[in-house]
Amino acid sequence: MEWLNKDVTIYDLINDHYRLSLWGLRCINIEKTWGLCDEKKLSEVIVGLIDSGVEAEHEDLNGNVIEGYNFIHNSRDTCDEFGHGTNVAGVIAAKKNNGVGIAGVADGVKIVPLKVVNKNGKAHIMDVVRAIYWAIENNVHIINLSMGVEVISSDEMNLVRLAHINALKVAISKAIENSIIIISSAGNNGEDSIDFPASLNSVIAVGSVGVHKVNDTFILEKSEFNNSGKKDIIYAPGEDIYTTFINNTYSHTKGTSIAAGFVTGIVAYMKLIDPKLNQEKAKELIFKSAHIISNHKEEIPFINADNIMISMWREKVNK
Repeated sequence: MEWLNKDVTIYDLINDHYRLSLWGLRCINIEKTWGLCDEKKLSEVIVGLIDSGVEAEHEDLNGNVIEGYNFIHNSRDTCDEFGHGTNVAGVIAAKKNNGVGIAGVADGVKIVPLKVVNKNGKAHIMDVVRAIYWAIENNVHIINLSMGVEVISSDEMNLVRLAHINALKVAISKAIENSIIIISSAGNNGEDSIDFPASLNSVIAVGSVGVHKVNDTFILEKSEFNNSGKKDIIYAPGEDIYTTFINNTYSHTKGTSIAAGFVTGIVAYMKLIDPKLNQEKAKELIFKSAHIISNHKEEIPFINADNIMISMWREKVNK
């Protein structure tokens, strides 16, 4: 696949220790974006990370994480006991060109940890609902929801669970009405249905792509663990991703959650260029600017940062 083997300069733009492990950055085409945008102003963009918290003092995250809230214990303690939130935070906002660790998509963006996932990796839907309303009240610009629940019919749900699902739908609608852009992971069970809330038409659903060897050639291909369905899904790197982890370490990880982090970082740049950008316009730009991966299985849209930014800059200049 010629596109994957194109000449790139991404590794020459950063001095981070593990830069050669960052294949995801290479493939999302972000070189021109980094050059076009005033990254110092990214600090004005706030990402609400609804997850397991974030290790704010990690060497590659400190300074890019601000105070959030713990909805499990109703406190300001958003330390990460599980690791998932710190994984995703690194993909979005790890500091680049600091000579250590990795580089995130959008170094400088402010991550607000909204902790709903406990040390065992479990979350309560109503804590997620509360986190979304907190984001609305505290002027968050983007919400990353790298989690989901399996979609089942209303007849199979008990009344309490159905009420909680409906409450989450309402909260998401309120957030979108307030110009918050919501990105969510499609799920990792290889099912024919997308996890909720990524399954909502209003939400930007993200799937995972990996680099696979086929007939002695390396190509980008949809991950086998992806959930899929009739809804449009934008794809991003989600296999063998090296990122930040708890206890000031790094780890390889995978999943549609991680892929959602790449999309969230790109959306942060989109919000930087157009602070009034809404959910509908963001989705339109993302899919219109996507690179279509075509292989022996199917065609899928893969996120392309530079295409999005160039399109937005042209639109801005022509206004």
